[in-house]
Amino acid sequence: SICGVKGCSICPPLQVCPARAGKKKDRPLRVRYSSEPSQAPTADVILVPATGDFSRFKLPSFKPPHQSWVTIAGESSYWWPHVETLTDDPRFDLVIGYSRQFSHLHASYLPPDFNALKERREWREEDLEGVSVTADVAFFASNCLSDFRQAWVGGFMEAMPVDSWGACYQNKELPERLKHRQDRGDAEHAHETQPAAWRPAMEGKSEVKRMILSRYKFGLAVENTRETDYLTEKIFDVLEAGAIPIYLGAPNWQQLLP
Repeated sequence: SICGVKGCSICPPLQVCPARAGKKKDRPLRVRYSSEPSQAPTADVILVPATGDFSRFKLPSFKPPHQSWVTIAGESSYWWPHVETLTDDPRFDLVIGYSRQFSHLHASYLPPDFNALKERREWREEDLEGVSVTADVAFFASNCLSDFRQAWVGGFMEAMPVDSWGACYQNKELPERLKHRQDRGDAEHAHETQPAAWRPAMEGKSEVKRMILSRYKFGLAVENTRETDYLTEKIFDVLEAGAIPIYLGAPNWQQLLP
């Protein structure tokens, strides 16, 4: 069983695959997730998100001998510097993260269904009704606090037309039907624990994003910082939609792409 600490509202997908000698394909174990603090003493694993206000996650004062404490770091250490020291924290038995330098186990943002990147997905025309395409390039970003990304994308948009559907440099508005679809997706996936995405609660937004990207030749995939190993879902969303990514982010991106 897996127990999360109080305050963890977005839980990553969990898939435990034990090694079995002589078996060609392992079957995932069923995992029971709970965010109830009362379940913590009997849980096999305590799972703690490594980003956000890390100090507010109160770990139990005692760790039973049978229990492991695991933390997951999916965000850049540029924004959360403590991510770089998690492997030195004696409380944690395992640190899972985007960085191969600052974690015990590297967790890629590569979609679980690798074939989705090789086969262009088609959406129905009626699903995209009301989506107005006025440029060859699309851009999505909701975090406008990144000076690096804002400056680069702003300069790019001065040089050529870009349809921006997110909060940053927004010049396009989602049809009400798609707004409803992404909100409904968030609600449906809010407590999902199957390996559908790194952040299942955001899957509704990701699905709508890929739908719109499928109408474009190019998609801007710009991370909020340039950091080694920090290659997120942005480039994979563009690829899965069948568009050509214009990428700026991890300097070692060629090592991370399949």
